[in-house]
Amino acid sequence: MRNLGGILWVPPFLFVPIPIRLFLLLLLLVAPPSRAAPLPSAAPTPFLVEEGTAWAAMEWDREGRQGVLGLQPLQSVAVQLRQDRGADGVGDADLRLWPAGKWRPSLVLGVRGIGADTSRRLDSAMAGIRLGSVELGAGMGWAGGLSWSKPKPLAALQVPLWTDRAWIKAIAARAGPAAETSVTLGARPLSWLDLSVGWQRYRGAVLGVALRWDMAGMDRPWPLPARQPDGAWWSDVDAAMDPAESIAAAAFTGRVAKPATHRLGLPGIVAHLPALQVQKAARWDSSGAEIRRGTEFARAARPTALARHWEMALTGWGEIGPGPPETGQWGRRVGLDAGLTVLPLAGLLLHSAARTSLAHDLGNFPQGDFTVGRADAPLYPNRDIRWNRGQGALLLTLAPPLDVMLEAGYLEEMFGGFGGELRYQPPLARGSVGVEAHRLWKRQPDGSGHLPNSRIHTAHLTLGLEGPGAESRLSLSAGRYLAGDWGAEIGVERWFGSGVSLTAGITMAGEAPFARLGVRMPLGTIGDRVSLSVRGKVQPLGRWGGQRLDRAFLLGDLRRDAGYGRLLAGWDRAFTP
Repeated sequence: MRNLGGILWVPPFLFVPIPIRLFLLLLLLVAPPSRAAPLPSAAPTPFLVEEGTAWAAMEWDREGRQGVLGLQPLQSVAVQLRQDRGADGVGDADLRLWPAGKWRPSLVLGVRGIGADTSRRLDSAMAGIRLGSVELGAGMGWAGGLSWSKPKPLAALQVPLWTDRAWIKAIAARAGPAAETSVTLGARPLSWLDLSVGWQRYRGAVLGVALRWDMAGMDRPWPLPARQPDGAWWSDVDAAMDPAESIAAAAFTGRVAKPATHRLGLPGIVAHLPALQVQKAARWDSSGAEIRRGTEFARAARPTALARHWEMALTGWGEIGPGPPETGQWGRRVGLDAGLTVLPLAGLLLHSAARTSLAHDLGNFPQGDFTVGRADAPLYPNRDIRWNRGQGALLLTLAPPLDVMLEAGYLEEMFGGFGGELRYQPPLARGSVGVEAHRLWKRQPDGSGHLPNSRIHTAHLTLGLEGPGAESRLSLSAGRYLAGDWGAEIGVERWFGSGVSLTAGITMAGEAPFARLGVRMPLGTIGDRVSLSVRGKVQPLGRWGGQRLDRAFLLGDLRRDAGYGRLLAGWDRAFTP
């Protein structure tokens, strides 16, 4: 403090609350040169973050705290699930129709409050432009949904501070809880950490912390190796392997003229290779592109010889999500799975798996009707090792574009029965149509049999479309769920070169629509036979409605692993010495 002509002068900095002072001091340490887009929030946004980003955030205000979990599996799609004081868990989704260009603004359609009542719902359309490092956005919002209210204007402004890793963002809106006027000061001191402090109408001061992960840029961080190509005539290719490398390994041996792929006995693609070009490639006298132009691709025949007849999978898993709507609580589960898959013959699968729950808090949920959906999920997790799955499956290719799977046994933790899947996808096409149907009984929580009067029939029709290189898949399905309820869902899956996969979707069935998220990361193999992985899911727990059978094998996944899209994506690299 200084005395200026009898006037006591106090530095304005001292009027700032202590948490904000500390935040501003931290900003002084921020100097990395790269740009940092802030993570999505409850408010509509005209810009999305980078493809492959996952985030977990927590906000504190005068009424408590709120959590957010989100994924952006594609450049144009972002989905998040957040705790909301008006509902136990609500979903948000953004769809970018096109990105910002030199003379064209971006356009993002958004839905806020999926699963909440109409008073907390907000549909929006936002356009945005960038003027250097400044971002401007404007659009319209419909509180309660498109059919419930007149549009209200939305505006957003983001200005970087002395570094691109610090910014101030202002939103002008009065469109309900999901979009109110706010001012936020944010920074990204570390590549994986976002910090923010600000003010929002009706909430007052808001402090935020967020962790982010770049799944797209992640290399293999684990020390264990991935499965290696076996150089066999028919190569079994899993999701963490490159089918092109398997074909190349077989071709360069000089003994295989028509190498083919398969996954667990389901035929993949056969490559009719020009022998002369392969010989040139082996002498470093050709290129992958040249070999590809002279190669004919077709659906492979059923394998007549298998290089491996068994494999194991060890998976650490975790689940978190809102419980039954009447509880207003979130639950969690953490456990380990160990599975063994045996292939006595090509096309015949025998699978068994054990599960143990290391920790859970589902016991706080009320126990619902034992025969309806997953309302009695709190009875199933325990810390004892239990038989989770035990089933047999028959895989048949009726025609090059048509596959069928028949399965029976204990199909998952809570249900057993029998059924099948029929799927149509031309060998070199990206689109598919599938139908699955099952007759199921609910298993006793102790695994001793099935519950009486628990029989249920489920069925779904699914339309799918793979992206280039089979790196992504969009699916739309509709049908009957485990509680006998009917509904539909839309989902997006994205696979990256490291083997990491992201899934996001919206289900419209049961008590209310809900969002779901998933991450799976391979950790390598032991002895080329035992694969290790971890997976996480964010989805409702202990609900009766909108629940599907958790199947161990899906025809779409088996076809993709050894299919044409992945083979073509890695071909030039694998065949260029």
